[in-house]
This record gives sequence, C-alpha cells and structure tokens, in this order.
Amino acid sequence: MNETEMTLSTELLPEETLPSASEEESQEELPIAEETKAEINSEEEITRLRDEIAQLRSALSQQEQEKEHVLRELKEFNRLFPETSVKQIPNSVWKQVEGGLPLSAAYALYERETLLSTVRADEINRRNAALSSGKAGKNTPAEYFSPDEVRAMSQKQVHENYAIIVESMKRWH
Repeated sequence: MNETEMTLSTELLPEETLPSASEEESQEELPIAEETKAEINSEEEITRLRDEIAQLRSALSQQEQEKEHVLRELKEFNRLFPETSVKQIPNSVWKQVEGGLPLSAAYALYERETLLSTVRADEINRRNAALSSGKAGKNTPAEYFSPDEVRAMSQKQVHENYAIIVESMKRWH
C-alpha cells in the first residue's frame, strides 16, 4: 500500500474503530492503575503478615514463659519432695494444679490429707481393738488385753495372766 491508499483507507474507516487520543491515554494508565492496585494489595498483605508474625511472637513468648514457670515448679517440687517422682503424683493433685494451685502446694495438701486419714484410721482401729475381745476361731493365738483391761485387773489376775499381758503390750500403740 502506498501513502495515498493508506490515507484513503484510514479516511474510510469509521471514527469509532480508530482509537481516540483519550482512549490511548486511558490504555496507558490502565497498567499503571493495575500496578498501583498490586502495590496496595502487596502492602496490605505485608501489613497482615507483620501482624500475624507479631501475634505468633507473642504466643511463642507466652509459651516460653509458661515453660519456665513449669520448670520452676518442678524444681521446687523436687527440692521439697526429693523422694517422690512426678509419675507418682495422683490425678487429684494434677486437677488442683490445673485449677491454679502450685504443684508443691497441691502435693503437700494431698500428703497432709493422706496422713490425717491414716491417723484417723489408726485411732479408730485402736479404739476398736480395745473394745474387742480378741480373735475367735480354732487357730487363734492367745487372748490379748487392752491397757484399760490390765489396769482394771487385780494383782492376782496380773500374776496369772502375766505372759498374755506381755504379748498384749507389744500391740499397744
């Protein structure tokens, strides 16, 4: 095509098919707007990621503090109860620890309650033994006397039952 034919062909085309100057400018601005949108999205993503990193750091810091707290409690427990393994701690103590009570305090309460119930049981057993007339049956050992029974005996009864009284005294607490 020569110049004249080109001029004619462009003149014959309707104006709508030819891009106007403003359309050409808007086509050039479109990629810039896309780049700007991408930058804004990228900045928003960076901000979101920074916030997420800050939250993760905070959670990690909190976990480290909890770990240090648990280690301190275990050290204190081992210092106060060196003969007791952590594996020996009953579930009731762990439930108190979960409720916020320090491990050593929870275990000390458990030991105290155990001791008190043992002392109560021993006292009840002593009272029952004192009231008891002894074992019954074919192969039962000799009769035993309680301290109160021996105190109530006459001199003659003590002399007659001296061997049984000596055996009975071994059972008195």
